[in-house]
Amino acid sequence: MRHWIIALLALLLGTAADGIELGLSLAAIAGIASLAFGKSAGAGGKSEIIPGQPPSRALTLWQMQQRLEALEIEVELLREQARARSDAAPAAPDYSWRPVEPDEAPPPAPQEPPPLPAPEPPPQEPPLEIEWEEVGPPHAQTPPAPQPVRAAPDIAPARPSAPTLLERGWQYARAWLLGGNSVVRVGMLLLFFGFAFLLKYAADNSLLPIELRLAGVALGGCALLAAGWRLRLKRRGYALILQGGGVGTLYITAFVTLKFFQLLPPGLTLAFLVLLGAASAWLAIRQDAPSLAGMGITGGFLAPILTSTGGGSHVLLFSYYALLNAGIFGIAWRKSWRSLNLLGFSFTFVIATAWGVLQYQPEQLASTLPFLALFFGFYLGIAVLYGLRQGLALRHYVDGTLVFGTPLVTAGLAAGLLRHTDFGMAWFALALAAVYLLLTFWLRRRAALPLLAECFLALGVIFATLAVPLAFDGRVTTALWAVEGAGLLWVSLRQNRRLGLWFALGLQLCAGAACLSHLPAQADGWPVLNASLIACLLLAASGLFSGWQLQRRGGNAAVPPSWLAVWAGLWWLGGGIRELKLYLPAGYLADGVMLLLCASALACGLLRRRLDWKLLAYPALALPALTLGWSLLGALPYLQRLSELGWLAAPAALAASLWLLRRHEEETADAGWLHACWQWALVALLAREAGGWLWQWLPDGVWRHVAFPFAASALLLLGGPLSLLEWPVRRHRAAYLGYGPAPLFPALAGWMLWSLLSDGNPAPLPWLPLLNPLDLAVGFSLLALCAWLLRLNRHWPTQPRAAAAWLLCPAILLAVSADVLRAFHHWAGLPYSLDMLWSASDSRIVLALGWCALALLAPRLAAGRESGRVVAWWSAAAGAVLLLWMLLANLETGSPLLLPWLPLLNPLELAQLAVLACVWLNWRRAGFPRPRSLPWLDYAIAAWLLAFGCAIVMRAFHHWQGVDYRLDAALRSPLPLTVLMLCWALLALAAPRLAAGREGAAAVTASLLRLLSPVLLLWSVLANLQGERLLPLPHLPLLNLMDLSQLAVFAACWLNWKRGLLRCAPLEPWLRWLAGGWLFLFGNAVALRSLHHWLDIPYRFGALLHSTLAQATLSLGWTLAALGLMVAATRRGQRLPWLCGGALLMLVVAKLFAVDLASVGSIARIVSFIGVGLLFLLIGYLSPLPPRAHQPEQDRP
Repeated sequence: MRHWIIALLALLLGTAADGIELGLSLAAIAGIASLAFGKSAGAGGKSEIIPGQPPSRALTLWQMQQRLEALEIEVELLREQARARSDAAPAAPDYSWRPVEPDEAPPPAPQEPPPLPAPEPPPQEPPLEIEWEEVGPPHAQTPPAPQPVRAAPDIAPARPSAPTLLERGWQYARAWLLGGNSVVRVGMLLLFFGFAFLLKYAADNSLLPIELRLAGVALGGCALLAAGWRLRLKRRGYALILQGGGVGTLYITAFVTLKFFQLLPPGLTLAFLVLLGAASAWLAIRQDAPSLAGMGITGGFLAPILTSTGGGSHVLLFSYYALLNAGIFGIAWRKSWRSLNLLGFSFTFVIATAWGVLQYQPEQLASTLPFLALFFGFYLGIAVLYGLRQGLALRHYVDGTLVFGTPLVTAGLAAGLLRHTDFGMAWFALALAAVYLLLTFWLRRRAALPLLAECFLALGVIFATLAVPLAFDGRVTTALWAVEGAGLLWVSLRQNRRLGLWFALGLQLCAGAACLSHLPAQADGWPVLNASLIACLLLAASGLFSGWQLQRRGGNAAVPPSWLAVWAGLWWLGGGIRELKLYLPAGYLADGVMLLLCASALACGLLRRRLDWKLLAYPALALPALTLGWSLLGALPYLQRLSELGWLAAPAALAASLWLLRRHEEETADAGWLHACWQWALVALLAREAGGWLWQWLPDGVWRHVAFPFAASALLLLGGPLSLLEWPVRRHRAAYLGYGPAPLFPALAGWMLWSLLSDGNPAPLPWLPLLNPLDLAVGFSLLALCAWLLRLNRHWPTQPRAAAAWLLCPAILLAVSADVLRAFHHWAGLPYSLDMLWSASDSRIVLALGWCALALLAPRLAAGRESGRVVAWWSAAAGAVLLLWMLLANLETGSPLLLPWLPLLNPLELAQLAVLACVWLNWRRAGFPRPRSLPWLDYAIAAWLLAFGCAIVMRAFHHWQGVDYRLDAALRSPLPLTVLMLCWALLALAAPRLAAGREGAAAVTASLLRLLSPVLLLWSVLANLQGERLLPLPHLPLLNLMDLSQLAVFAACWLNWKRGLLRCAPLEPWLRWLAGGWLFLFGNAVALRSLHHWLDIPYRFGALLHSTLAQATLSLGWTLAALGLMVAATRRGQRLPWLCGGALLMLVVAKLFAVDLASVGSIARIVSFIGVGLLFLLIGYLSPLPPRAHQPEQDRP
């Protein structure tokens, strides 16, 4: 049995790898080899016994145990049955067991238990099925009469089920693979594959013609139809399934024959499909099978589409569909199959819609509209027939999909057809209304189907109502419907008729929709006195009146009055803005809208008390916020002057806002925020106007940018004198002195940050430090902010001096820095941009020296004052920035300023040393702990020294050898990086000896090694991805610069770990394994680099992955590594290394089948499989099993 399983497994693997030819060859070889190997190991299919190893009994012991249990149970049952027959009286109560056979056959005679069979159970012997029954408890008395034996499944022991064929196959395969020398067996399997690849040749097999294949499929469909027809009386459900499958098979065969192989002409295929659909419908009616009819109808509708060549006539298409729908109508006359009706409806109107969207032309109206009316009549009649046939059930006799879907879809299609005609849709809607009203009259005369009659009545009323707006102008309809809706709402409220109320609201919504759809894009009359604006005003007035009427009812209103107020406001503002846009120039539109908003707010404020409607106070109080938005709208694109209309709108908006705030002050709890909005609007308007004038007079320079800081600073400074006013300043002191000016603080701060990006050009004046408009605006802003902070402290106690210090320190630092850079720009000709400035090394050096001076002088000037601590912190922050620059300066080339470059004697490195001295002095002055008490400082010093030394080395390469000095270039150029890593490795080897006996140097050296070692190891791993030749010398494995550098890195890290300088407790147990992994990766890289240099194989992952020679080399190399590891582990008696070698062998096998197997027909694949297989055999001979694990002394016998 196992030989067949192995052959089947080989067949599957070979077929998946390279086709059925390889699978058959591999299956034959594997089966013969397995048979020969099994006979040599032991005849009869017994388990193999390897000398020196225990036999594999996983399968045989389980079989023997199951067989023994079955035989013991059978013997016990036979004894009980014999005892029951021999005793005349009932036996003593006891537990006894007997088998219950399905056919109640007499029990067999007692016999001796058969001998134990062979370990392998014969597959033809069925398992014994036994049910357990309880006879009686052992302590019960003798019953008066024998009782029938009853089953007792609750105490029956469960018998394990016999293994299935798949389980037995898996057990055989597992026993064959793991029962003996697994390495040898896998090697044999690999050799079989290798020999199969040697014997495999590609061959072309001739196949049957496509005509015979399609004919066979069609005959199969006909056979299904015939079988289903013959079985229709015996097994109806099964017969219908067969017939449906036959019809579907014929449909698919016809479609494939036409579309993919063009074996039949389109006309003949269409005729066949039509006949097939008709036959399906006949079969469905004959057998009362709706599903079969649906399949036939589906095929009938899809037949023209499947056979279409793009050149047919729509008249023929719709005529054909009319015949199909007539057939559906005929079926509906006799059968109430709703699914078939919906199927025909969907196909008809979906295909009609698709044709109308893609191919309809206006000149085809006369030949298309009759078909639409015909289809509408069909499905209207089908809906009525369905109702008449289902009406006797008194339920579900209205098919909602057809009743409502048919007019909706028909109306949509008619709108597309009649869009080029005048009043076409109006007449169509009127015709539909007449049809439905006539049907309603007819159904009511018959006194049948009242629900269907009501549905038709509703549809008739709807289409009659729609005919009016379709026939008349929308603006006329709007005016009439709006006034009608308001009046109807008033009447409904008086009569308390909720239905009329909802109808009135819906009428106003329809009026709004009609108005929107008929608003012209151009001016259509006199300003104000035109139909469009009057319609909008009527809609607004109607909505406002309706909302007011609902508001008077209080909480009993069906609709919130606020909704109608919003509706009225939208029409009021929308109509007004549209009027301004049509009749005002473009430059006056925003100011005109602001005047409209002022007038609207004032009107709301007046109507609020007149109508006693509190809701109207909210739009009136929104005017300050709207004024702020309008003022920012003109300032955001750029500072623009107010237009002639703006000179009226700005004071009107500000004055109206204050008047409304005063009038409705008691009606809102958020009046303070509204006053704050008024202040912000005032600042925005002043800045906008001043900036516009400055831009007009001085278009060049920075003048236009200083308008905002001066305006905002003026408001902050005037807050003190204006605090004498009772209203509004003293009444809303928090708004005018607190959170009102508060947003100006971040705004001015943001402007000052933006000023850092400006070159401060005062054209036409010359630039002078501190005496230019930009610096004056910055100073005025700082003065105003400090005054505001002092005023805040007077009213709300805080720490203004500390706050001012926190503000002034960074501001002065940044302002002085900007002035230094502007001096370079205006006096040295450097362009003032961050990219250009930061690309100039001289400016950065001078800027760093300036920051050093500020960081040293500021703490001395602030010593003994309250702000001294803040200044000290800012000095520390400046020192941190300088330290960051000092680190980043290592990325610069260090331009020598027209002098020869010398290490440590150039401006850049001298500036770095000056920064280090400045930080050290401030550290000592601030009284921080000494460096020896801070362990982390050793790492910082080591990191900086390492970076500083690397920079010096790289600058030497740059200035003396012409190597590009960029980090990305250094990382991409392998020679400088490799030399630098080699220097680091030599430093890591020599530093411990040089620092021996020196406490401070030893700590820094240890920190340096902890920093260097991970970087070196990371580089040594990533360097394996590098295959470029570094020096113009022949490539020799292990004797080139790259391999020597990697070996030096490994030696440095290993020796320092041995010295105890690189201890890492979590990694201590894994260091040897990590070292082994590094050596494994390094060996692979050495082999692949050698192939790259010797055979010109590109050293890229994709190229190496697809290189059969590289993959074969890796397979053989990994197997050789596993061979060495396992043989060494066997000789040393180490179990874990042997297991690692075994895992590597598993990886090799997986790689062979996942990667090497894809190289079809290549010699390298054959070499890989045969070579690895031979090495597996060698491993199985030298080290077949892992050594025994060492046992503790107490566990040994």
